[in-house]
Amino acid sequence: MSTNEGAECVLLRPSSQPGESSSTLSRGVGQGALLRLKPGVFVERRVWECVPLWIKHRAAAAAVALSAPSAVLCRETAMAIYGVPLLRVPREVQLRTLSRGMVGRSRIAVPSTGTAVRFPVRRIDPPVPRGFTASDAREAHRAGKGAVRPVRAEVPGVLLSDGYRPMVAVEPLPFVLIDTLPRMSFESAVVALDAALAGRYSYRLMVRHRHLKAVEEWLWSSSAQSSWHSVLSFSDPRSESPGESRSRVIIDQLGFASPVLQRVVAFPCGRRRRLDFDWHDDGVIGEFDGELKYQAEGTGVLQSGASAYWEEKWREDEIEELTGKRFVRWRWADLDDPRRLERKLLLKGVSKR
Repeated sequence: MSTNEGAECVLLRPSSQPGESSSTLSRGVGQGALLRLKPGVFVERRVWECVPLWIKHRAAAAAVALSAPSAVLCRETAMAIYGVPLLRVPREVQLRTLSRGMVGRSRIAVPSTGTAVRFPVRRIDPPVPRGFTASDAREAHRAGKGAVRPVRAEVPGVLLSDGYRPMVAVEPLPFVLIDTLPRMSFESAVVALDAALAGRYSYRLMVRHRHLKAVEEWLWSSSAQSSWHSVLSFSDPRSESPGESRSRVIIDQLGFASPVLQRVVAFPCGRRRRLDFDWHDDGVIGEFDGELKYQAEGTGVLQSGASAYWEEKWREDEIEELTGKRFVRWRWADLDDPRRLERKLLLKGVSKR
C-alpha cells in the first residue's frame, strides 16, 4: 500500500481535444497504442502500464462514471476516491443500483493490459437504515427520499486530456465509513478511520465524531454495530501514517501494553522531537519506518542510502541520551510477520499486559 500521488493517469474522450474523434481513438486501440476503459473513455497504454495499481483503480472508477453519469460510487471505491488509505487496492469498481436485477458483479470488466488485473463492476443495493426492509429502502431511493445524498468529488491521480480532473458522484465520507468499515478486517478499518479522523486524506477535512453519530442509523445489524464501535473506540487520529495505525493494532493483538502516541521531547538546544510510540514504564521508545528514503527535516529534500541511515542513527542516539530509554525500530516487513515485531519488542523489554 502507498499514498504516493506523484503518478497520474490521463483519460481521453472523443472531441475532448482538437483532432480526437471516436474513429481516431478506436484506431489507436486497434494499433495497440490505446486501451478502451469504457465506451468513449480511453487511456494511452504506455501511461496505463506505468501508473501504480491504486491509480488504475481510480481511473477505472472515473471511466465508469464518465460512461454512466448517473453512477454513484460507494464502499471501498468511494474511499479510494476520497484518498482514504487502504491496505489493499479494491479489485472491483463498486457503485449503487436501484435495479434488483442489476445487483452483482458485471461480466464486463474495465480492461487493462493482457495479463494485468481487470476491474469488474459490482453493483450494490441501496443502503438500508434500521427498521427498513431492502425493498422499502429501494423504493424510498427511487422516489428520491433516500437520506444518503451523493456529492461530487474530484478523482485524485487522474486527469482528462483537457487538463481537468474528472468529477464523480460518491456517497458522503461519514456514511461511506459507516457502510464499509464493519465489512473490513479490523486492521484495515483502523487504518482508514485513523486517517479520516485526522483529516489525513485528499480533502484534509477531519471527520468528527458527530458526523459519524449522525449516520449510525445505517448500521444494518447488531454485528455491524459491534464491529463499528470496536473500530471507533480503538481509532486514534494521533497515528500519523497507515503503518503507525497498523502497528497499534498488531501491538495490541500481540498482548503488549498500550504505548503513548506522539509524545514530544525537548532538547536543551530548543529542538523538539515527536516519538511515534513511548512505553514510559518500560523505558522503551518505538518508531515505525515506512520508507527507505527520508525527508531531511525542514528542507523538503529527500535523502537516501548512507546519509539517511546516519541521520536516523544520530537522531536515535540523541533521543536515547536525552531520555535514557532504549530504542526499537520496525518496518512493513515486521508487520507482515507479527512474530518478528514481537521478538523485537520483547528483546527491548516492552512488557505484555
